[in-house]
Amino acid sequence: MTQPIAASELKSTDPEGPIVFIGTPSYSGCHPLYVMSLVQTLRDLGSKGFRTQVYFAMNCSIITNAREELLGAFLASRAEYLAMIDNDLGWPADLIARMIAFGEPMTAAAVPYRTIDASKIEAGTYSDGITFNITPSAPEALAMQPQKNGFVQVSEVGTAFILIRRDAVMAMIRRFADLEILVSGLPSYALFHQVIGGKKHAGEDTSFFARWTAIGGQIWALTDAEITHTGPMSVGGNLARKMDGTIDPASRWIGGANHILEGQRVVAPPATASLPAAPPPAPLPATAPIAAAETGATEQEAPKTEELPTNGLAKPAEPTASP
Repeated sequence: MTQPIAASELKSTDPEGPIVFIGTPSYSGCHPLYVMSLVQTLRDLGSKGFRTQVYFAMNCSIITNAREELLGAFLASRAEYLAMIDNDLGWPADLIARMIAFGEPMTAAAVPYRTIDASKIEAGTYSDGITFNITPSAPEALAMQPQKNGFVQVSEVGTAFILIRRDAVMAMIRRFADLEILVSGLPSYALFHQVIGGKKHAGEDTSFFARWTAIGGQIWALTDAEITHTGPMSVGGNLARKMDGTIDPASRWIGGANHILEGQRVVAPPATASLPAAPPPAPLPATAPIAAAETGATEQEAPKTEELPTNGLAKPAEPTASP
């Protein structure tokens, strides 16, 4: 049984307003869609009275270590909320605010995977070919789960886009105090450390949420947000529309990185009209051969060429004797 949560852990003690700490693993930099979404999110949170801190875990190729570095930086701050967002996502500006307003200590957004099952697209629609990072993943199974305000209770979810309230972190630390570590000089806890089950390693996201549910925590995933996940191609998806079958035809697109953020949606640039094929060029008129007399050259005169040495450089001029 965990210890009761102190009242000071439930709400911000900062007189200037609550702080949202946005942390991102960025070993390889950040995608432009991420940057545009982040700018819009900071503006949205600021307009609603929140202050923000942004932290990038750079130069760390091990995702588990990067997430635990973000956790340590959050613990060292005065922030009330920790938002972990992957560097290859695009999302609506008000997404974090919606997750905060929902009021649960552990929430996530349903993010589409960066791969598409083309066979399912051929047999159905674009949405049939994409899957999301939550369990249960089948729309019919999700429809049977408790739901409210666009959120559905799930047993597992990926950590691509999660929001954790400080009281949830403190509850996990009390239960797993033996996991205290030092990451990049920051005191932290190995809450993302991979566990072994069924003779294989679980992912850092599965391991983290296994520890959370082990202390009685619930996971709520937002299903109706338009999230874009970029890899070899950009994959956009809205799980709620897939669940109820009301996919907007305008949102069925697949493409590369050339997409723009338009309000809260990522759309492909408009197609340009094809130009008519140019007519074939007219044949050139035949010309008579040029006589040798017209060139001023005779058959006996050969063009003079400068002798080159074998290294391809011009042969230096011979020195002349002094008079």
